[in-house]
This record gives sequence, structure tokens and C-alpha cells, in this order.
Amino acid sequence: DCWQNHFQSYRWIDLALPYIQVKQWWEALGWDIYSWNQYIDAPSSDDLGWYELSVEERDAASQLCYFREVWDMGYDNGLVDGFP
Repeated sequence: DCWQNHFQSYRWIDLALPYIQVKQWWEALGWDIYSWNQYIDAPSSDDLGWYELSVEERDAASQLCYFREVWDMGYDNGLVDGFP
């Protein structure tokens, strides 16, 4: 899931399940249940390039299998709307 869709197909509540445990990384990038479900805009990290992210945000993104090239592609290249 990490390399296929970065857990984007999961429900917010499922991200904290013991066998998934990635919610903390999305939270470090500013996501919450409201932005995840697109009730509000995506967090500001969504609009930043890789090197504009803080060290902590880059670490969180790395835990979600993002690296510079994938992050910087963003959703302009076919990734799911609302996600980097």
C-alpha cells in the first residue's frame, strides 16, 4: 500500500490500526479527518515542494514512501486529488 498509493485508499480511522500504523505520519504533514475526507482544504504541506517541507515533514513523507521526485510530481501527474 505504501508504494502503490501511499495509503490514500484507506479511511482515516484505519490509518491507526495496529497492522497499518501510518496515521502519525499523515498528521505530521498536517492532515486530519476533515482534510483526509476532503471536508476542508488539504494542509499547507500539500502545496509545498520537497525542499520546502521541514525536516520533520520530509521524514513523515518518507515513512509514507514518498521521495523527492514523487512528492514534487504532485497530483498534476495523475495522483489522487488532494494528496501530494
